Amino acid sequence: MTAKAGGEVAADEFIKFGGALAVAIFMGKVAIFKKAKSLLFYQILFIGGFGFDLAWFLSCFFLPLLWMDAIGIVEKIAVAIFYFLVCFFNVRLALKIFSMKWNGIGDAKFRKEFDVGQNCVDWSSVSKSMKLTAVIFVPGIPKKYEDLISVVMLFLIILGVALRSGSPKYSMVALSIPFSICAACCLQMSVYHFSEARMVRIIETRKSVKLRTSC
Repeated sequence: MTAKAGGEVAADEFIKFGGALAVAIFMGKVAIFKKAKSLLFYQILFIGGFGFDLAWFLSCFFLPLLWMDAIGIVEKIAVAIFYFLVCFFNVRLALKIFSMKWNGIGDAKFRKEFDVGQNCVDWSSVSKSMKLTAVIFVPGIPKKYEDLISVVMLFLIILGVALRSGSPKYSMVALSIPFSICAACCLQMSVYHFSEARMVRIIETRKSVKLRTSC
């Protein structure tokens, strides 16, 4: 699709960039996979990576436009800024929600589930108690318009798919908005897991233990 819209050079450049990032992500997961079988911190990190993987996959539907000469610099900057801002504010929202849920529910649940003798905890029970879910969030738009946002996103996806054959560059522009929002939504889940991993590390440091994945 990138080659058709922007030429072989643009496609090659994106493949090099995307391929390098994909390899880095894969190697990171391989590095922690073995430890994830027995240590809770690494297990949560490993699971949290899937949200990031999905966010990157969705981003690949439109990020190639940044390498396309057929698209003007203004449009590229606008897409890049929107993508960055929606991801940034979704990450910030997830951090805020996790902090509230941990202080209100998670911490007390952990104390209840923690097995001092075995240095383990039923973390799935702790995580479920906080009811952490990803939500569609666009900064500046009130939550009451969430349904309208979903309709607009669906329309843009249909438009982007319809334009894919005839005008692939405009297809990417149309897809950039809904897929940026979807990618940011996936990042929320990764942030939740990474925040959980951070809390596990804090607890381990405080108690001078290594929490195991099962009791």
